[in-house]
Amino acid sequence: MSSNDPQSIALTHFEQGRQLVDQNKPIQALLKLKQVIEIIPSHGCAYHLMGKSHQQLGNQQDAESCHLRSCQLDPAIGWNWYALGELQQHRGALQEGIEALTMASKWLPTERWIMDRVRQAKRQLSWEDFRYQEDAKLRFGTNVLI
Repeated sequence: MSSNDPQSIALTHFEQGRQLVDQNKPIQALLKLKQVIEIIPSHGCAYHLMGKSHQQLGNQQDAESCHLRSCQLDPAIGWNWYALGELQQHRGALQEGIEALTMASKWLPTERWIMDRVRQAKRQLSWEDFRYQEDAKLRFGTNVLI
């Protein structure tokens, strides 16, 4: 591959974008990573890093969309699933977050602590389900729920 072919150019932009994410320069990173996507539209890692950049900017919805796209394109990254699950949980979509974290655990089997996060989220989901049951006050009395 020559340094002028599209793959080499995309790789250069990707590495520059990765470094900019690491340096907490999300706006510049997004510009580089978008150039990667223009050349290689199915670049899952670029979408993952775009998601991280959007998170750095506080754009949670855009971050979640990028991580979801990354998971669709390259599910084996693993960390894209983890980031997606964290964002879903943050917005209150606990079940979706659990599913994404479970996928992260599947692709990152040496990161056993991720399953601890899954168990923690499942406990939280169980409590949320219990707390919002219509008949909970009738079965347990109002003082139990306070």
